Amino acid sequence: MAAPIPQSFHLFGHALCPFSNRATMAVIETGLSPFVTYTHTGLGGWLHKGDMSAWYIANINPGEFVPALLEHSSPLVKVKKPEEIRVPKDGRVILESLDICKYLSSIQQQDQVLYPVDPELRAQVDAFLKATDDLNFYTSLSAKPGEEQQKELEKTSAALIAAEAVFAKSNAAAAVPGPFLLGARYSLGDLALVPFLERFRSLLGKFADGFVVLDEKRWPKITAMFAAATTRPSYLATAQPASYYIEYYDHALYPYSEARLAAIAAYEAAEAAAAAAK
Repeated sequence: MAAPIPQSFHLFGHALCPFSNRATMAVIETGLSPFVTYTHTGLGGWLHKGDMSAWYIANINPGEFVPALLEHSSPLVKVKKPEEIRVPKDGRVILESLDICKYLSSIQQQDQVLYPVDPELRAQVDAFLKATDDLNFYTSLSAKPGEEQQKELEKTSAALIAAEAVFAKSNAAAAVPGPFLLGARYSLGDLALVPFLERFRSLLGKFADGFVVLDEKRWPKITAMFAAATTRPSYLATAQPASYYIEYYDHALYPYSEARLAAIAAYEAAEAAAAAAK
């Protein structure tokens, strides 16, 4: 349990979003759950334009994406409806998942739970976060099946191999051996990647010709890290079944599902028939 703190928070997110998942996991890892209330909202972002709640755009984040962390310098005022939430004069909104995680970690003064104070350890975490920036999971997922998608998957594989090298170097230098980036110590480097591995092991397996995200032969350290992370309370409290990700993406997002392709074909046929009738 975290020691009492003067401020309180309201976190806005969506269970499908890996960036939101980072923030919800960070709340648990830092022990700040008693001071955080949560609202499940729309997804937003470039993939989900038009999905975001109007009250969220107007009152919390005009940028139309999640997560967002609303900080108060005093206890939150309880509201019956999310649309009643406002940013108070003594509050602020923190955006971007990594910024939220780093800030939550900074509140816990004992060496910052997720983001180490030690400059060398922090540099290792930052290096791995930078290495994983090149993981193009979403691009691989949305690419047209066939040659286009295979090219993107090759980029994904190359990025995972590069990230594995950075991970292995830090892991080997850890003072206390363990499966995580910093050995026995779980850090933001691990947490930031876990939600993506969680989702895309199912999604790319389903929609990208069985691509193996957790490959024990090609990136064994990252795969072992994920296996260890799945036993942590932060993962167990936030992970969804594979069917949740697959069904949502297949029905709402995936541009090459059978239903979507059939609808496109029917539309194009109707357009062609109309043109021919003129």
